[in-house]
Amino acid sequence: MIENPRKYQNAPFLTRFLAGIIDFGIVLFLSVFSSMFIYSGVSKGKNKLNDAITSQILHVNSSHLADDKQASYTSDNYFDKKDDNYLIISSLSYFYTVYLAGDEAKASYGDVVSPNADAEITVNDEKTTARTCYTVAWFNANVLQLPVGEQVAKHDYFMYQKNELNENDYSKIGKISEKYVQDGVVNASDEMVSFIYEQYKIAADLLFDQNYMVEYQNTIDKTQALITMLCRLTYVVIFYEILPLCLVRGKSLGKLCMRLSLVQPNEEPIKRWQTIPRGLIMTVLPLYLYFVNHIILQLVFVLALLITLIVLYATDKKQHKVLHDLISQTIVIEDVKGM
Repeated sequence: MIENPRKYQNAPFLTRFLAGIIDFGIVLFLSVFSSMFIYSGVSKGKNKLNDAITSQILHVNSSHLADDKQASYTSDNYFDKKDDNYLIISSLSYFYTVYLAGDEAKASYGDVVSPNADAEITVNDEKTTARTCYTVAWFNANVLQLPVGEQVAKHDYFMYQKNELNENDYSKIGKISEKYVQDGVVNASDEMVSFIYEQYKIAADLLFDQNYMVEYQNTIDKTQALITMLCRLTYVVIFYEILPLCLVRGKSLGKLCMRLSLVQPNEEPIKRWQTIPRGLIMTVLPLYLYFVNHIILQLVFVLALLITLIVLYATDKKQHKVLHDLISQTIVIEDVKGM
């Protein structure tokens, strides 16, 4: 170590922190932008990902549900008029009695139906199939919650349609109670809107729980994760390995902005190879986030890493070396005139 007076001053914590934020921010911005751009290009290609996206959209549209697990309808258009029933009722009834039940004869032109209509499912703790289960009677009783037999009605939002003898027609989908309709316009109460919205969310969740939908979504998620990891890794290598190797005194863009440099613990100039192990931590991070696909474990790892860096900085009161300083045998100093 050079004797007093010391040649250089260790970089203050705030300055190092800001330099790190600059580097990390640039990498994060470029990674997000690039991954979105690349994913958009890949999804347009004739490949497995494109097939998965196309199939997923096709099944969502064919089910007549919104393209998300949450209903995209608002209270203003829940009850738009559509044929002999209202939009929300038509969409829900189509999903259960046509789409899930695999009734191709009733499917709209160009629509597809569930390929699992005859697969065994469990409904209300009983083994059955979608084709057998999701009937008009089931829909009226379980979705619209109309009374069956001598049951007492749970609400007055819906009613059975009537036949020519003014009797309940159990072969048809129920409709909105006449007390809520005036001149063809539905005056729905807040409770009625909340009820139908919850029923719609249940249907949407059921759609996305189908094994073919899960498979499609997994393909999309895996491809997005891979592209994101490769973009992160690319920019981490560029900004944490290549640039410090090329710039003087191991500078990164953040250090360049904050006027910081690297030297050896004896305050001699660093050897260029020392910047390589220094960037290893940031190089490992994208790989860890990709292979450990669990948000809690990811947060724990990042938090543990930050705590380790802060503790090491605080305990080394002489040179404030942190983990990557120890690995590379470097210290961060403030630039002085003539450097």
